[in-house]
Amino acid sequence: MDEFMERPTDVLRSYLAAHGMALKTMTSTLRVGRIAMGMEILTLIKFLEDHKFLLDHADECIAVLTTLLIDQDLLEESQSWYHSLHEWRKVKLYDAVAEASDAQPSEHEEPQAAPVPPDSNGAPPGSDQTMDPPSAS
Repeated sequence: MDEFMERPTDVLRSYLAAHGMALKTMTSTLRVGRIAMGMEILTLIKFLEDHKFLLDHADECIAVLTTLLIDQDLLEESQSWYHSLHEWRKVKLYDAVAEASDAQPSEHEEPQAAPVPPDSNGAPPGSDQTMDPPSAS
């Protein structure tokens, strides 16, 4: 890849403006996308921190990814959203568990299995197994 574009987000903004996207729409769309990407990078950083023994240069990778977030002025906002969404998800999971424990089946009714979350692979929690069929390569 020979192309090099300094500040590609600014170039994207110019392109979208030139093609008629309203400034308000553009700003909110890009903001959400950038925060989402920032949280993806935070997830990668957390994975590297938890698995440093797998990589010889994990600390350097973490430093580069953190610098990217800082350079893009995304670190604090991404961390804030990451924490807020983590807490929101815990409340949702807690509520689901509480509802399930409150609903006692009658003596003639068999308990139903909990639904599999949409992003789950169907494997038991904490296992590296998958319920997905093997892919045909």
